[in-house]
Amino acid sequence: MKATLSQASRARLFLGLIWKVAIILFGGIGLLLNLENAGGFMDGSYLFLYFTILSNIAMMASSFFFLVIDVAALETGRENSLPFFRLFRLSSAVGVALTMAVFFAFLLPSAGPGYVESLANLSVHLIVPVLGILDFVVFEGKPTAFPKAFAGLAFPLLYLLFVYGVARPLGLSFDLSGAKVPYFFLDDEALGWFSFGSGNLDFGVFYWILLLSTIVLALSFLLVSLQRLFHPRKRKSHSA
Repeated sequence: MKATLSQASRARLFLGLIWKVAIILFGGIGLLLNLENAGGFMDGSYLFLYFTILSNIAMMASSFFFLVIDVAALETGRENSLPFFRLFRLSSAVGVALTMAVFFAFLLPSAGPGYVESLANLSVHLIVPVLGILDFVVFEGKPTAFPKAFAGLAFPLLYLLFVYGVARPLGLSFDLSGAKVPYFFLDDEALGWFSFGSGNLDFGVFYWILLLSTIVLALSFLLVSLQRLFHPRKRKSHSA
């Protein structure tokens, strides 16, 4: 017989549904408000070229997928393993965690006080990331194996491929001034690839990529560790 969901699992899934609706709601609000941000930080006309927005969209997509999956689980009384979707959920959570970390650590001064204090900023750089992180940690019921934490690198690496392998050859601009890269730390023309300057953050793009990759892996392993604390693997009991 197929095992049915426990009351605790049903409660987790039901609360998770509400949580996912909140992610989709705040993500949608953030997208709409940033689309209206003409001429400012992350100009609306270039919005969908930024990792911030793409990571929010991925988190919304993950939430939608699991909204459907969890409703089906409540209806059928059992959860499916769905390994690809669970890796996508982890990658999405790491993506928005990176968005939050990079914005508040490196990009905050360039955003301007009006944007920093706005719901447009808070939704995509704080609210959705926090909700997304907690969605994975609290509502992902199956303990995640540590090697799967490397899946957190997927979105950042794909984004680098887009910036240098697609946008650059096509001559795409990332803002009204014609910027060839979305963020200062990816500007190989200004920073070079392997150079070191006199400033604290003045070093080549290659070293920025190494630094951010380290941060991504640290965030990914941290999320997996927290998720395993919330949902420890059940040990099989051995009868005498």
